[in-house]
Amino acid sequence: KLEEIISNLNHIPKENIILNCGGISQAFDLLCQHFITPGDEVICHTLTYIPSLVSVINKYGNLKYIQPILNDNSLDYNLHEILDNITSATKIIYLIHPTYLFGDTFDENEFIDILNKIPTNIAIVLDECYIDYYNNVFNSVNIINSHFVFGLRTFSKFYGLPNTRLSYLVCNKKYREIIKYSFTFKNIPDSSIKEVKKSLLNKDY
Repeated sequence: KLEEIISNLNHIPKENIILNCGGISQAFDLLCQHFITPGDEVICHTLTYIPSLVSVINKYGNLKYIQPILNDNSLDYNLHEILDNITSATKIIYLIHPTYLFGDTFDENEFIDILNKIPTNIAIVLDECYIDYYNNVFNSVNIINSHFVFGLRTFSKFYGLPNTRLSYLVCNKKYREIIKYSFTFKNIPDSSIKEVKKSLLNKDY
């Protein structure tokens, strides 16, 4: 099964994986339906792909932008500013990591320190569409068992299969049980599943 292949690839149990019929934006839309209501806030860094977020979040709540900081002529996440912008209305913090192809990655220790200061009722959503371009980089798999975190993954970038319209989430199994029935895996052509399986099992393919 596809779940088993993804499980082996990420070295996590199948219970930490949710398959999704659609792209990352559609997966985030479903997360918003679960976790935010009108008037709630989503904090988003400007290094994230904004247009898709605006179309999703405007249906449910309000969007707060966090500006990047300039370090050594490169744009970096201003993680500490996230803490300054959290209010009682904040329900989701959305970050892309890594920041686009060949972009920057979080400092693991700094990010975990920030996570430990964020209220535990706020969901952290990491858009990891470019994670497969990197080896041994800190990612959502490292923290799903200790934090309220969802990692969003796609087959459209590194694997070059946007037409399959398949993506998946990694998260703690207790959150998977809450939201898994919202993520349908129906009506996906067998050809799409076969293409993804071939790509995951053989990157030369």
